[in-house]
Amino acid sequence: LEKGALNFNISSFFYGDFFDFLKSKKGKGIGIAFPPTYKGGYEKMFSYVEDSFRYAHAPYNVFDPKEGGVMFKCLLENDENIIYSDRYFQEINDFLVGKINLGPGKNPIYTYSSVKRDKHYYIERDKNIKPSCIHILPMDYEFTDSTEISAKICPVSDVNYYKAFYMANKVNYTTGGDLGLVFMADGKAFGFSSFSKKLSTLEQIFMQSDFVVNSNTQRLSKLLIMLVKSHNVRMLIARKMANYYDGVKTTVYTTSPISMKYRGVLDLERRDEGKLMYSANFLDDSLKDLYRLWLKKYKK
Repeated sequence: LEKGALNFNISSFFYGDFFDFLKSKKGKGIGIAFPPTYKGGYEKMFSYVEDSFRYAHAPYNVFDPKEGGVMFKCLLENDENIIYSDRYFQEINDFLVGKINLGPGKNPIYTYSSVKRDKHYYIERDKNIKPSCIHILPMDYEFTDSTEISAKICPVSDVNYYKAFYMANKVNYTTGGDLGLVFMADGKAFGFSSFSKKLSTLEQIFMQSDFVVNSNTQRLSKLLIMLVKSHNVRMLIARKMANYYDGVKTTVYTTSPISMKYRGVLDLERRDEGKLMYSANFLDDSLKDLYRLWLKKYKK
Protein backbone atom coordinates (compact mmCIF):
# COMPACT_ATOMS: atom_id res chain seq x y z
CA LEU A 1 0.00 0.00 0.00
CA GLU A 2 2.82 2.36 0.84
CA LYS A 3 4.42 1.89 -2.59
CA GLY A 4 1.96 4.25 -4.22
CA ALA A 5 -1.18 2.24 -4.85
CA LEU A 6 -3.33 4.86 -3.15
CA ASN A 7 -0.70 7.60 -2.81
CA PHE A 8 -0.52 7.89 0.98
CA ASN A 9 1.86 7.17 3.82
CA ILE A 10 1.21 4.83 6.74
CA SER A 11 1.25 6.84 9.97
CA SER A 12 1.25 3.95 12.44
CA PHE A 13 1.07 0.18 12.76
CA PHE A 14 -0.86 -1.71 15.43
CA TYR A 15 0.44 -5.13 16.42
CA GLY A 16 -2.33 -7.03 18.13
CA ASP A 17 -5.89 -8.23 17.93
CA PHE A 18 -7.74 -6.40 15.19
CA PHE A 19 -10.80 -5.78 17.36
CA ASP A 20 -8.62 -4.00 19.91
CA PHE A 21 -7.25 -1.97 17.02
CA LEU A 22 -10.74 -0.98 15.87
CA LYS A 23 -11.79 -0.01 19.40
CA SER A 24 -8.71 2.17 19.79
CA LYS A 25 -9.61 4.21 16.72
CA LYS A 26 -10.64 7.73 17.75
CA GLY A 27 -10.92 10.94 15.80
CA LYS A 28 -10.57 11.46 12.08
CA GLY A 29 -8.61 9.08 9.91
CA ILE A 30 -8.78 5.81 8.04
CA GLY A 31 -7.92 2.45 9.57
CA ILE A 32 -7.35 -0.69 7.51
CA ALA A 33 -7.57 -4.15 9.07
CA PHE A 34 -7.33 -7.65 7.63
CA PRO A 35 -9.13 -9.93 10.09
CA PRO A 36 -9.17 -13.68 9.46
CA THR A 37 -12.73 -14.42 8.40
CA TYR A 38 -12.78 -18.20 8.53
CA LYS A 39 -11.54 -20.97 10.78
CA GLY A 40 -8.99 -23.55 9.78
CA GLY A 41 -6.81 -21.32 7.65
CA TYR A 42 -3.53 -20.62 9.42
CA GLU A 43 -4.19 -23.50 11.78
CA LYS A 44 -4.15 -25.96 8.89
CA MET A 45 -0.95 -24.47 7.45
CA PHE A 46 0.93 -25.26 10.66
CA SER A 47 -0.79 -28.53 11.49
CA TYR A 48 2.55 -30.33 11.21
CA VAL A 49 3.76 -28.29 14.19
CA GLU A 50 0.79 -29.51 16.20
CA ASP A 51 1.62 -33.11 15.30
CA SER A 52 5.32 -32.77 16.20
CA PHE A 53 5.41 -30.73 19.40
CA ARG A 54 3.61 -30.30 22.67
CA TYR A 55 3.59 -26.71 23.87
CA ALA A 56 1.47 -24.15 25.69
CA HIS A 57 -0.83 -22.56 23.14
CA ALA A 58 -1.23 -18.79 23.17
CA PRO A 59 -4.84 -17.67 23.54
CA TYR A 60 -6.30 -15.72 20.63
CA ASN A 61 -9.69 -14.76 19.29
CA VAL A 62 -11.11 -16.01 16.02
CA PHE A 63 -13.42 -13.56 14.30
CA ASP A 64 -16.67 -15.09 13.07
CA PRO A 65 -18.30 -12.81 10.43
CA LYS A 66 -21.73 -14.04 11.50
CA GLU A 67 -21.19 -12.40 14.90
CA GLY A 68 -19.88 -9.15 13.45
CA GLY A 69 -23.07 -7.26 14.29
CA VAL A 70 -22.23 -7.11 18.01
CA MET A 71 -18.72 -5.87 17.31
CA PHE A 72 -19.84 -3.30 14.74
CA LYS A 73 -22.57 -2.02 17.05
CA CYS A 74 -19.90 -1.11 19.60
CA LEU A 75 -17.91 0.78 16.96
CA LEU A 76 -20.93 2.65 15.63
CA GLU A 77 -22.22 3.66 19.06
CA ASN A 78 -18.87 4.80 20.49
CA ASP A 79 -17.57 6.90 17.60
CA GLU A 80 -18.33 8.09 14.07
CA ASN A 81 -17.68 5.18 11.78
CA ILE A 82 -18.72 3.84 8.40
CA ILE A 83 -18.79 0.08 7.90
CA TYR A 84 -19.14 -1.86 4.66
CA SER A 85 -20.14 -5.51 4.86
CA ASP A 86 -21.56 -8.18 2.58
CA ARG A 87 -23.77 -9.29 5.45
CA TYR A 88 -26.97 -7.84 6.88
CA PHE A 89 -26.92 -7.46 10.68
CA GLN A 90 -30.21 -7.00 12.53
CA GLU A 91 -28.32 -5.61 15.55
CA ILE A 92 -27.25 -2.48 13.65
CA ASN A 93 -30.27 -2.03 11.42
CA ASP A 94 -30.78 1.46 12.86
CA PHE A 95 -27.43 2.47 11.33
CA LEU A 96 -28.18 1.02 7.86
CA VAL A 97 -27.93 3.81 5.26
CA GLY A 98 -27.48 1.97 1.98
CA LYS A 99 -27.52 -1.28 0.03
CA ILE A 100 -25.49 -1.81 -3.12
CA ASN A 101 -26.50 -4.57 -5.54
CA LEU A 102 -23.41 -5.74 -7.44
CA GLY A 103 -25.17 -7.98 -9.92
CA PRO A 104 -25.82 -11.67 -10.51
CA GLY A 105 -23.96 -14.12 -8.30
CA LYS A 106 -22.55 -11.45 -6.00
CA ASN A 107 -23.55 -10.58 -2.46
CA PRO A 108 -24.97 -7.09 -1.97
CA ILE A 109 -22.89 -4.64 0.06
CA TYR A 110 -24.55 -3.08 3.10
CA THR A 111 -23.40 0.30 4.37
CA TYR A 112 -23.78 1.20 8.04
CA SER A 113 -22.93 4.66 9.30
CA SER A 114 -22.91 6.63 12.55
CA VAL A 115 -21.53 9.76 10.88
CA LYS A 116 -23.51 12.84 11.93
CA ARG A 117 -26.48 13.49 9.68
CA ASP A 118 -25.34 17.01 8.77
CA LYS A 119 -22.34 15.51 6.96
CA HIS A 120 -22.72 13.68 3.69
CA TYR A 121 -20.16 11.75 1.68
CA TYR A 122 -21.05 10.89 -1.89
CA ILE A 123 -19.95 11.25 -5.50
CA GLU A 124 -21.89 13.96 -7.28
CA ARG A 125 -21.84 13.51 -11.03
CA ASP A 126 -23.81 16.42 -12.42
CA LYS A 127 -25.93 18.98 -10.60
CA ASN A 128 -27.91 19.72 -13.76
CA ILE A 129 -29.21 16.18 -14.31
CA LYS A 130 -32.80 15.89 -13.15
CA PRO A 131 -34.08 12.62 -11.67
CA SER A 132 -35.98 10.41 -14.09
CA CYS A 133 -39.58 9.35 -13.57
CA ILE A 134 -39.07 6.06 -15.42
CA HIS A 135 -39.54 3.03 -13.18
CA ILE A 136 -36.74 0.44 -13.22
CA LEU A 137 -37.36 -3.29 -13.49
CA PRO A 138 -36.81 -5.14 -10.18
CA MET A 139 -33.53 -7.02 -9.97
CA ASP A 140 -35.27 -10.37 -9.39
CA TYR A 141 -37.77 -9.99 -12.26
CA GLU A 142 -38.20 -13.25 -14.21
CA PHE A 143 -38.42 -12.99 -18.01
CA THR A 144 -40.99 -15.49 -19.35
CA ASP A 145 -42.95 -16.29 -22.51
CA SER A 146 -45.72 -13.98 -21.33
CA THR A 147 -43.46 -10.94 -20.75
CA GLU A 148 -44.60 -7.93 -22.74
CA ILE A 149 -41.58 -6.25 -24.39
CA SER A 150 -41.83 -2.66 -25.59
CA ALA A 151 -39.61 0.25 -26.65
CA LYS A 152 -40.31 3.94 -26.78
CA ILE A 153 -38.56 7.26 -27.21
CA CYS A 154 -37.48 8.95 -24.00
CA PRO A 155 -35.71 12.23 -23.21
CA VAL A 156 -31.93 12.08 -23.49
CA SER A 157 -31.85 13.41 -19.92
CA ASP A 158 -33.37 10.09 -18.77
CA VAL A 159 -30.58 8.16 -20.46
CA ASN A 160 -27.98 10.46 -18.87
CA TYR A 161 -29.56 10.07 -15.46
CA TYR A 162 -29.40 6.28 -15.47
CA LYS A 163 -25.96 6.18 -17.08
CA ALA A 164 -24.60 7.39 -13.75
CA PHE A 165 -25.99 4.25 -12.09
CA TYR A 166 -25.39 1.51 -14.62
CA MET A 167 -22.39 2.46 -16.76
CA ALA A 168 -18.71 2.39 -15.78
CA ASN A 169 -17.22 5.52 -14.25
CA LYS A 170 -14.80 5.90 -17.15
CA VAL A 171 -17.72 6.40 -19.54
CA ASN A 172 -18.61 9.98 -20.36
CA TYR A 173 -22.16 10.03 -18.99
CA THR A 174 -22.86 13.66 -19.90
CA THR A 175 -23.25 13.10 -23.64
CA GLY A 176 -26.51 11.33 -24.34
CA GLY A 177 -26.79 12.08 -28.05
CA ASP A 178 -29.83 13.35 -29.93
CA LEU A 179 -32.30 10.54 -29.35
CA GLY A 180 -32.97 8.32 -26.35
CA LEU A 181 -34.78 4.98 -26.24
CA VAL A 182 -35.99 3.02 -23.24
CA PHE A 183 -36.67 -0.73 -23.43
CA MET A 184 -39.28 -2.15 -21.09
CA ALA A 185 -40.56 -5.47 -19.79
CA ASP A 186 -44.16 -5.30 -18.60
CA GLY A 187 -43.94 -1.51 -18.47
CA LYS A 188 -40.70 -1.19 -16.47
CA ALA A 189 -37.31 -0.27 -17.89
CA PHE A 190 -34.55 -2.86 -18.20
CA GLY A 191 -32.30 -0.94 -20.60
CA PHE A 192 -31.55 2.29 -22.42
CA SER A 193 -29.82 3.39 -25.62
CA SER A 194 -28.97 6.73 -27.18
CA PHE A 195 -28.10 7.80 -30.71
CA SER A 196 -26.12 10.66 -32.23
CA LYS A 197 -27.11 12.22 -35.54
CA LYS A 198 -23.79 14.04 -35.80
CA LEU A 199 -21.83 10.77 -35.73
CA SER A 200 -24.21 9.00 -38.14
CA THR A 201 -24.14 8.60 -41.90
CA LEU A 202 -27.12 8.61 -44.24
CA GLU A 203 -27.10 4.80 -44.17
CA GLN A 204 -26.22 4.02 -40.54
CA ILE A 205 -27.26 5.68 -37.30
CA PHE A 206 -24.61 5.79 -34.59
CA MET A 207 -25.55 4.24 -31.24
CA GLN A 208 -23.70 6.30 -28.69
CA SER A 209 -24.53 4.19 -25.65
CA ASP A 210 -26.49 1.13 -24.63
CA PHE A 211 -26.78 -0.36 -21.15
CA VAL A 212 -29.06 -2.46 -18.98
CA VAL A 213 -30.00 -2.20 -15.33
CA ASN A 214 -28.72 -4.52 -12.60
CA SER A 215 -30.52 -7.83 -12.93
CA ASN A 216 -30.27 -11.47 -11.94
CA THR A 217 -31.00 -12.33 -15.57
CA GLN A 218 -27.95 -13.37 -17.57
CA ARG A 219 -27.20 -11.90 -21.05
CA LEU A 220 -29.75 -9.12 -20.68
CA SER A 221 -27.45 -6.81 -22.64
CA LYS A 222 -27.71 -9.23 -25.58
CA LEU A 223 -31.48 -8.79 -25.53
CA LEU A 224 -31.23 -5.02 -25.71
CA ILE A 225 -28.82 -5.10 -28.66
CA MET A 226 -31.03 -7.60 -30.48
CA LEU A 227 -34.07 -5.38 -29.95
CA VAL A 228 -32.22 -2.36 -31.32
CA LYS A 229 -32.16 -4.15 -34.70
CA SER A 230 -35.96 -4.63 -34.73
CA HIS A 231 -38.33 -3.07 -37.26
CA ASN A 232 -40.15 -1.32 -34.40
CA VAL A 233 -37.01 0.50 -33.28
CA ARG A 234 -36.15 1.36 -36.89
CA MET A 235 -39.53 3.07 -37.29
CA LEU A 236 -39.19 4.95 -33.98
CA ILE A 237 -35.82 6.30 -35.12
CA ALA A 238 -37.08 7.11 -38.63
CA ARG A 239 -40.00 9.18 -37.36
CA LYS A 240 -37.85 11.10 -34.88
CA MET A 241 -34.74 11.61 -37.03
CA ALA A 242 -36.59 12.03 -40.37
CA ASN A 243 -34.36 9.45 -42.04
CA TYR A 244 -34.97 5.78 -42.85
CA TYR A 245 -31.62 4.29 -41.83
CA ASP A 246 -30.46 0.94 -43.22
CA GLY A 247 -28.62 -0.07 -40.08
CA VAL A 248 -26.91 0.84 -36.82
CA LYS A 249 -23.25 1.13 -35.84
CA THR A 250 -21.39 1.65 -32.58
CA THR A 251 -17.87 1.89 -31.20
CA VAL A 252 -16.46 -0.24 -28.38
CA TYR A 253 -13.40 1.13 -26.59
CA THR A 254 -11.31 -1.89 -25.64
CA THR A 255 -7.94 -3.49 -26.22
CA SER A 256 -9.54 -6.93 -26.65
CA PRO A 257 -9.81 -8.39 -30.17
CA ILE A 258 -13.57 -8.83 -29.82
CA SER A 259 -16.43 -7.68 -27.58
CA MET A 260 -18.36 -10.54 -26.01
CA LYS A 261 -21.26 -8.18 -25.46
CA TYR A 262 -21.84 -7.55 -29.19
CA ARG A 263 -20.49 -10.83 -30.55
CA GLY A 264 -23.11 -12.80 -32.42
CA VAL A 265 -25.54 -9.87 -32.61
CA LEU A 266 -23.61 -7.14 -34.43
CA ASP A 267 -20.86 -7.64 -37.03
CA LEU A 268 -17.27 -6.61 -36.34
CA GLU A 269 -16.61 -4.07 -39.07
CA ARG A 270 -13.18 -2.74 -38.15
CA ARG A 271 -10.42 -2.94 -35.56
CA ASP A 272 -8.48 0.20 -34.66
CA GLU A 273 -6.01 0.78 -31.88
CA GLY A 274 -7.95 0.73 -28.62
CA LYS A 275 -11.38 0.38 -30.20
CA LEU A 276 -13.67 -1.82 -32.29
CA MET A 277 -16.40 -0.78 -34.72
CA TYR A 278 -19.55 -2.92 -34.85
CA SER A 279 -22.51 -2.58 -37.19
CA ALA A 280 -25.60 -4.43 -38.44
CA ASN A 281 -28.59 -3.85 -40.68
CA PHE A 282 -32.07 -3.42 -39.27
CA LEU A 283 -34.30 -6.48 -39.52
CA ASP A 284 -37.92 -7.00 -40.50
CA ASP A 285 -38.47 -8.87 -37.22
CA SER A 286 -40.61 -7.29 -34.52
CA LEU A 287 -39.68 -6.75 -30.88
CA LYS A 288 -41.76 -9.79 -30.02
CA ASP A 289 -40.01 -11.97 -32.60
CA LEU A 290 -36.54 -11.03 -31.39
CA TYR A 291 -37.51 -11.45 -27.75
CA ARG A 292 -38.65 -15.02 -28.46
CA LEU A 293 -35.36 -15.67 -30.26
CA TRP A 294 -33.41 -14.37 -27.24
CA LEU A 295 -35.42 -16.59 -24.89
CA LYS A 296 -34.59 -19.60 -27.01
CA LYS A 297 -30.94 -18.80 -27.68
CA TYR A 298 -29.63 -17.04 -24.56
CA LYS A 299 -32.06 -17.37 -21.66
CA LYS A 300 -31.21 -20.22 -19.29
